[in-house]
Amino acid sequence: SFIALTGDIVNHDWAGSTPTLQQWKWAFDTPYATLKNFPVAPVAGNHEAASHDFSSRFALDTPRSDSGITGNYYSFDYGPAHFTAINTNDTTKTDPATGLGADQLAWVKADLETSKTKKWKIVLMHKGLFDAGAHCSNVAGDNDYDIPLIRQQLAPLFTQYGVDLVLQGHDHLYSRSYPTIAKQDGSAYRYTIDPGYSQYTQTLDGNPIEMLQNLTGTLYLTTGTA
Repeated sequence: SFIALTGDIVNHDWAGSTPTLQQWKWAFDTPYATLKNFPVAPVAGNHEAASHDFSSRFALDTPRSDSGITGNYYSFDYGPAHFTAINTNDTTKTDPATGLGADQLAWVKADLETSKTKKWKIVLMHKGLFDAGAHCSNVAGDNDYDIPLIRQQLAPLFTQYGVDLVLQGHDHLYSRSYPTIAKQDGSAYRYTIDPGYSQYTQTLDGNPIEMLQNLTGTLYLTTGTA
């Protein structure tokens, strides 16, 4: 019904660099025959963080607080599901880093509050909060100092409002977390595996499919750059 993109749609658009029109033409023109048939729900990756480079490519229904300089944040409903799209470029990545800007964070809280009765709550974001990659783990020289701060800001909110699934990018791999519960206890942040979920197998077209049920925690899925 639509295509969700978790960022890094092009390669050369680093923050502060000159946008590379040729790469955007490749991204849009080459698959045009397919793209013209589907709405696209994108979030900006760090490669689309140049000034207004992302926001000038997409027609998105964004809130007034969104400047669109490094990307966009917005939300939409599809059937019984609510999607919250977050701009993880709205930070200072280098040391000393910052978390999400105050305007966006306030909007995220309000958006999750107004959508809490939805059956399914799904978040789209580029920088992952939990995955098996170097960016998220802050190793191998990939010093995304802002990710731990974003994790502290958002993961407890996702638990509080019952977010079911977070679709992430940034680390170029496929990764699926355990159902994760995040709680803030004073100045300490605790991340634990949901103790109440269970796993079972369901057969689909003769193939066994692992299923999870009774989840309280959130699944964090890094989509393999797709």
